Amino acid sequence: MLNRQAFQIPFEFDAQALREELSSIPREQVKETYNPYVDAGDLEYLDLIEPILQQDGSIKFIPNQNLKGRPHLLEVLKHFPSEKKTYRMHTLNPGGEIREHRDNQRRYEDGDIRVHIALQSAAGMETYLNGEKIEIKEGSCWYLDLTLPHRMVNHSAVPRIHLIIDCYRNAWWDALFSEHAPEEQAPFANMSLEELESLQFQLSGFEGSAELTMLQEVALEIAARKAG
Repeated sequence: MLNRQAFQIPFEFDAQALREELSSIPREQVKETYNPYVDAGDLEYLDLIEPILQQDGSIKFIPNQNLKGRPHLLEVLKHFPSEKKTYRMHTLNPGGEIREHRDNQRRYEDGDIRVHIALQSAAGMETYLNGEKIEIKEGSCWYLDLTLPHRMVNHSAVPRIHLIIDCYRNAWWDALFSEHAPEEQAPFANMSLEELESLQFQLSGFEGSAELTMLQEVALEIAARKAG
């Protein structure tokens, strides 16, 4: 899988301590999620930040009452030094499923970074991104490009609990992505136009499907360079 589609962010969190703090929050604060991709009762959430209108008319999200006296949850929020618009607990109940869908502009390239921190994992809890299963272990922290098709299912007997943080891209995130999820080098990037044309001539003598596919890619690259 491409690094920019999904990768484990190099932070580990104390899942048990975070679960204990979440369990101390009154149950009435937890709300049910309603959207076309989940059935009633499958997915619940608990907000941990709230929007405050600033003097300049902008919106800033700050810790709400659910974070008071809960230092582990507050420390997770502070661990990512960027503005945030979501910090919540997501609970996918046993037997629940989030059906396959895509999110609009929820990826690093669009300036919108969603972080998943797994607080309760068990056999039967499955996450799929672009058709590929992602193994998310308890306490680990992940970025997923959610503009790609994705779904989650909980076949286990216990709730799947994640902390979800939506961050705005900034220089800190740029440095982290540069180190841990570098952009893949474009095909043929190190080849000159003359070398590409020579490769095109050589490939034209083959009839295999792999060679024909590469021939098409080379032709597109040549056309793009000449157009530019």
